[in-house]
Amino acid sequence: PLRYDAEIGTVRPAYGTSIGHALLAGQDDPAVLAYLHRAPLKKLTPRTIVDAATILKMVRKARERGFAPIADSFTLGASGVAAPVVTPVGATVAALSVIAPTARFEPRRESITEEVVAAARSIAHQLRGNAGPKPGAGRESHER
Repeated sequence: PLRYDAEIGTVRPAYGTSIGHALLAGQDDPAVLAYLHRAPLKKLTPRTIVDAATILKMVRKARERGFAPIADSFTLGASGVAAPVVTPVGATVAALSVIAPTARFEPRRESITEEVVAAARSIAHQLRGNAGPKPGAGRESHER
């Protein structure tokens, strides 16, 4: 049995969550550093990283890979991964995450990561589709 009660409206700091790292990865380094210098970086668990330089490295790695994993940072025993939803012009407009008990997440980390990244890309594709025709797509339908 498992129970996790997340309080509605609880603010979670970006530096301590996978979804926060995925959203920060959508910003350039100066914006990330500005956030890290104004945020009160404090340990939420014994495993929370609070060193700004290390967090910046993690965000850069998330930017390169297209996903942000995290373990036991906001809640001990909970791990997860997040992926950004990115527009065609490269703007991160949202992020998607899966969080699970660490013991259940770790054995399936790779497959969960693949699914989260694929889902975030699918959402981005659907948003692009709702914004109008894709470049070069359906030319014949416009000529009718």
